[in-house]
Amino acid sequence: MRLQNAIIVLLTALLLGGCSYFGGGAKQTAATPAGKFDILKMQRAQWRQLAEKGDAEGEYQLGMSYCCGFGPGHTDTIAYKWLCRAALQGHEQAQLQLGRMLGYGIKKRPFHTPQVADFAYMWYGLAAAQGNQLAAGYQTALEQTMSPSQITRAREWESHPATVVNCG
Repeated sequence: MRLQNAIIVLLTALLLGGCSYFGGGAKQTAATPAGKFDILKMQRAQWRQLAEKGDAEGEYQLGMSYCCGFGPGHTDTIAYKWLCRAALQGHEQAQLQLGRMLGYGIKKRPFHTPQVADFAYMWYGLAAAQGNQLAAGYQTALEQTMSPSQITRAREWESHPATVVNCG
């Protein structure tokens, strides 16, 4: 029963969670004026300039534009790269988003490796440590599906995430 409740909480959180894999960003459609798309394209270029200088907010915004964004180049791999860089600098929302990306991947791929859950748990934990209540809820729900050794490993990673992740 406890596991069933945790799964329901996790699924509800994913459905209400926003952008991650649910298309919450601005996308070009037939109804989107070309001028608006150009503005969004210019915004991505500005974020890229900031991100390439190591600005955490620029990295986060650029990652989100690839995760949930618009136009060509929409890719989870590039989104992960920029979100990861921001998250390693302590960007709370980037940490939450990475947890969500990986957490959603658990549901998407039935034969995932256990480490995917471990990494999701780690990112949620880092965001929760900064007071993010949504991340704390996701982490609690995910904990119900993990072994004690996975939880221990993920908590250990929280103290030195830069040594266990590859941002690409």
